[in-house]
Amino acid sequence: MANKFRIGKLEMAGEIIESFDAVLGDAGFEKLAVTSSHALLAGQIPSGHKDPFDRILAAQAKLENLAMLTIDPAFDTFGVQRLW
Repeated sequence: MANKFRIGKLEMAGEIIESFDAVLGDAGFEKLAVTSSHALLAGQIPSGHKDPFDRILAAQAKLENLAMLTIDPAFDTFGVQRLW
């Protein structure tokens, strides 16, 4: 989100970024740290999708048994559950 804001593709996110931890807490979300297990799996998941950040997200979803909340069909190649 911060990267998209920085490059001008998510202009409305400025307020959220400034108080991100509070916004997460108020919405009832928890942070999920990137672990070495996530990083290792991200490099091993068979997929033609090369974006390293997407690969980390997919690895986290797999290892933590979570669904991805994204409209991006590229995540289908990782074998994770995608909502939306």
